[in-house]
Formats: sequence, C-alpha cells, structure tokens
Amino acid sequence: MLPKKPWYYGFKLHLQVTHQGLAMGYVVTEASCHNVKAAETVMT
Repeated sequence: MLPKKPWYYGFKLHLQVTHQGLAMGYVVTEASCHNVKAAETVMT
C-alpha cells in the first residue's frame, strides 16, 4: 500500500508600501492566485 501524499495549505500576503516602508494596503490570497490579480486588487 502506498503512503498518503502530504497535503499542504498555502497563502500569500501582498502588501502595498510607500518608499518609507509604511503599509498602505494588503490582500491575502490562496497560494495558487496569480500575483497580477492580487496586485490589481491591492492597488485599487
């Protein structure tokens, strides 16, 4: 019998920051979400 494959849950945190390093906005997505989609969301 083959062992079960491990299952992982992942997420990404996308931050919009100023040149001084201050957070202006954020969005948390699942790991499979493309970065461009998240960038559009956090910048609006």
